[in-house]
Amino acid sequence: MNRTNLIVGIVFIIFSIIYYFYLIPTQIISSTAESEFAGRIFRPETFPQITIAIFGLVSVLLAGNALRDRGSPELMPGSSKRSSFQAFFVFILAVVYVYALEWLGFHLTSPIFLAILIIFFGTRDWRFVAPVALLTPVVIERFFWFSFKVILPEGELFVGAS
Repeated sequence: MNRTNLIVGIVFIIFSIIYYFYLIPTQIISSTAESEFAGRIFRPETFPQITIAIFGLVSVLLAGNALRDRGSPELMPGSSKRSSFQAFFVFILAVVYVYALEWLGFHLTSPIFLAILIIFFGTRDWRFVAPVALLTPVVIERFFWFSFKVILPEGELFVGAS
């Protein structure tokens, strides 16, 4: 049995349950009246629910596969201290990014986050880093607005500035 996959699967299952039953209902707020959704399939929480349900299903499959596999545990190929450090760094940076979104908003936080990640993983050419870091958040914001009418976090520091 691969204990790592079992533990990761269980942690992801717990995360999926918390996400589906706590985070989605408390964090997704509709800007339109409830009556406007009558007869429509897609509500604001539909795509996050579908995504986390698929993630939860894959997590169950991961944990089930770990329980089913009774062979000797094997180390992941290519596992090293550097890859562990990279994973830990990305996790910590993602946590900081999520909290910074609340204060600084999507448009200010995302280019910084993307630039740090691109540089951390080896690309140091600013002719590539700057356009990707600046244009990707704009494309994502426009996509979410025109496709789903979703306003990405604006940040508490800039809410009353307009």
